[in-house]
Order: sequence, then structure tokens, then C-alpha cells
Amino acid sequence: MFWGEYFHTVDEKGRIIIPSKFRNILENKYIERFVILKWPDGCIAVFTEQGFDKDVKKPLQKSSWAKASSRDINRALGATVSFADCDSQGRINISQKLLDSASIKKDVAIIGTGNHFEIWDKDVWSNRQKEIKIEELLEKIADSFEQEE
Repeated sequence: MFWGEYFHTVDEKGRIIIPSKFRNILENKYIERFVILKWPDGCIAVFTEQGFDKDVKKPLQKSSWAKASSRDINRALGATVSFADCDSQGRINISQKLLDSASIKKDVAIIGTGNHFEIWDKDVWSNRQKEIKIEELLEKIADSFEQEE
């Protein structure tokens, strides 16, 4: 659903414009409310409520409460969850706590990853991109598919 790379800025009130291509998709599905949370690798994740329930909430609820690591991940992610509605100008408000957790000051990269999009500090994203070795990742994925056959 969400694909592409877009660059925007955070305004003085902590609002970020959702890319128009994302807004068009959301409007067609009558989606206005988002779930926002701290995400691994130093970014913020933005899900639709339905996507959050399916891809984050349900898997976490299935994790074993007997394991300390399961309880800790539920606490760590759960403590950062907030909800936001898109305003008439296509913006969502992100708490200062979440912005700080991702080292976001002003310039952001918004990255579509399929079922959600991520908000990165622009410079952090630029550096992260340099670390990602697509060829190596593709080989690992191909190896795992071959093992399943």
C-alpha cells in the first residue's frame, strides 16, 4: 500500500505532511486515523489502525507472556504508541518524545515499506541507506526460499 521515498519537514508544532500519494490511497479507503510508535533501527512507524492490529498488535499478543523478552517488547513498543488523525492539510502530529527517540529535528525522510511507512531524520536515513546492501539481502532471502522448498 505504501511505497516510495519522500522528503518533508517537521513544523514547529510537531506536524508532518503525509505524502500526497499516501493520502490518496488512504482517502480511497476512508482512513483518517493512524497509530504511531517508536520503531527499531531509529525511526518512527506509522500504521493504519487496521494494519497495526494485524501486523503488530496480534503478533505481540500471541507472544509468550512467560518470556521476559516478550513482556519487555510489549512494554517498550506499547509505551510509545500514540494515535493521530490527519488534519485538513494532510498532516499528522507527532509527539516530541517520539521525534526525540528518532533524533528528528526538522528534515525528514518518509519511507513507504508496504504495510506502513517510516519517518526518519533525513541525515540518519541517508547514512542508513549506505549501510543497506541490497545484493546481500536478496541472496539471504533467496537462500531462505530455497531451504523452504
